[in-house]
Amino acid sequence: MIGADDMAFPTLNMLSYWFMWPAFICFGSSFFVGRRSEFRMDFVRAAVSNSDAQAYWLIGLTCVGVSSMLGSVNYLTTIIQMRAPG
Repeated sequence: MIGADDMAFPTLNMLSYWFMWPAFICFGSSFFVGRRSEFRMDFVRAAVSNSDAQAYWLIGLTCVGVSSMLGSVNYLTTIIQMRAPG
């Protein structure tokens, strides 16, 4: 739509894509880590005691944030520097 052949930084585009996969893996694995010895309906205690799952979730959230920042820098640079004249 802006007349550019490709993105301004193709490597940055690739990095923003590949930072999403660890995020998906961390989000998915956060549901399966932690202790399973006792199962109770006490959600507050389960949330406090399952710090491994929270750590995996936060690592995934960090990877999504990095991916979004890399993609947004790439999009803005492409729009500003490589748009068609006029």
